[in-house]
Amino acid sequence: MRVRVVAPSRALPQEAADLALRLAEEFPRVQLEIDDQSFAAEGHFAGSDEVRAAAFVRAANDPDVDAVWLARGGYGACRILDKVIPAFSNEAKDSIRAVFFGIGPLEKYFEQFSNAVKSFLNASQKQREWVFC
Repeated sequence: MRVRVVAPSRALPQEAADLALRLAEEFPRVQLEIDDQSFAAEGHFAGSDEVRAAAFVRAANDPDVDAVWLARGGYGACRILDKVIPAFSNEAKDSIRAVFFGIGPLEKYFEQFSNAVKSFLNASQKQREWVFC
């Protein structure tokens, strides 16, 4: 299973990325990749609204990606919602399986899919917000 991480809000700290990659090593069938956009910086966001939206859409619409983890939920994700939702391919919309939430408006969007499941990833005794779809 190929999983790509993108950051729709704040940048992903390198130590969090390293931890996620180490955890993924425990699952040999999972190929975790972290998009370079996740480390970008523009103000306190992981790149401009356009850069963050493009990374999300690119990952969601990539037929070779089985799952997308959105790191670091928050206000930045809300700012790109109107750019992201219309750009999802039908295949991307149909393939949503599970959603890890901390991003309110995205949570409302994904609730329409009957196969969405809520959960949280707790790593290193700190609650981290991820979206997995």
